[in-house]
Amino acid sequence: MAALLVALSGLSLSGCGVGNGGTDGGSSGAEMVETPEVHTLPSLTSSEIEAMEEIYAPGLFCGNLDLTNFDLPIFTDFLGLETKVITAPVSKAEDLGLVLSKAAAPEQVFLYLDPMAVSSEEGSEELAAFVQVVRDFADTHSDTEILCMMASHPLSTWVGLPEEEETEIMGAYETWMKELSGISKTYVFFHGYERWLILNGTNFVGELPNSDIAKRLMLLSFADRKYRVDEGNCGECLGILTGHIAKERENPTVYPDLSGCDVVLLGDSIIGNYSNSASIPGVISGLSGARTYNLGKGGAVGSTKDPVEDINSFLSMLRAFRDGEVSRSPENCPYKESLERYLADDHSGKKLFFVVNFGMNDYFAGNPVMGAGPEDETAYEGAIREGIRELKEAYPEAVIIVMTPNPTTFFENGTIPMYDHGGTLEEYAIAAKEAATAESVLCLDNFTELGITPDNANLFLEDGVHYNEAARMIVAERVIYTVATSVP
Repeated sequence: MAALLVALSGLSLSGCGVGNGGTDGGSSGAEMVETPEVHTLPSLTSSEIEAMEEIYAPGLFCGNLDLTNFDLPIFTDFLGLETKVITAPVSKAEDLGLVLSKAAAPEQVFLYLDPMAVSSEEGSEELAAFVQVVRDFADTHSDTEILCMMASHPLSTWVGLPEEEETEIMGAYETWMKELSGISKTYVFFHGYERWLILNGTNFVGELPNSDIAKRLMLLSFADRKYRVDEGNCGECLGILTGHIAKERENPTVYPDLSGCDVVLLGDSIIGNYSNSASIPGVISGLSGARTYNLGKGGAVGSTKDPVEDINSFLSMLRAFRDGEVSRSPENCPYKESLERYLADDHSGKKLFFVVNFGMNDYFAGNPVMGAGPEDETAYEGAIREGIRELKEAYPEAVIIVMTPNPTTFFENGTIPMYDHGGTLEEYAIAAKEAATAESVLCLDNFTELGITPDNANLFLEDGVHYNEAARMIVAERVIYTVATSVP
């Protein structure tokens, strides 16, 4: 099954010598696929720019695309930098020079640049002019950092281009990456070869990342300084993208149509900490059309000492779901919002699935793996088994999928038991499989079958515990195909 990981992740996990972890950019929201209205601001004209007042903010953010989805408070919240954001496109190099001339003494300039947006009529001269504008600005502002994010596009856009045009645009990307990264104190970032980003069309609104994904890309680039490209690695990164395009043209990816399915995910922060289009529920919905409900809670455990008081335990969470007890969850959390949505939705004609994912926090808390018997709710396996039985009783037609906890790099890769009663993380994973077998439900072994090892964990885990976007997509695809096998 380790081969599944390679098959699903393609080339993107090999990376370009750049990281893909970092600060979470997720935010709460519904997991259903929606098609937002695509609107594009008109480009700023030279006269409009000339009429602008001088910019005294220590930060400036602009680009040659509509940056409405990027108009977010990350500059103040994460960088501590008051930043002037110009959302309207600055589509010509000459106009970009005018905008930069309005910046009095910026500490940092952030640019979002798209070679694809430079028309073929303008060609190489305009591409070169953009680089020259940045170079001239850097020469006269030696204390200013310039951070350039190169635009990412949906894979479908690349596949739809004539191959000759694709080659031309790839050349423009490579030229900008090489030349811009060679300018003093100028750093270039590119995420557009990542499979998790470009294959899931719901990550985009038209050609622009949706606001949640835009926030994530900004954090990865401007805050974490991940995905940096230069003359040494840009060819490799673009080669990965070219490989994705060629593979998609030759053998287009077609996911099962699960639009007739409702998928409820009960779990811990592996599920609940992420609720954008790159979350596990979001990817399931985006790729298959299933309606998903994110009932995950950070810190949640499988076992419980008191299912009434332990509101973050599996049994408490499923009983609150079953009984429609919205009040048992805090405001502004995915669990509460998803439960409210589930209660309001019409489920007639829908096939119901439950995905159960607990165990990581049981390990960290040192909760017993096994108890006095198979019905001992104070132990992990007993609680999982009892929860499965209660789900079966309340929803006899539903299909239940148990997922094991994933590996961690903490405490010597989960090999050190916590406290007096805890086990190793592998023991919790084994217990999850045994509970699924004993109760005759499906199981996805994410502890061993993802192929995560201490040597490659940084490719899958953003912080040693939680999946990064690439791994969340792999897990979501596993759920999609498992659900598909159970649909009549």
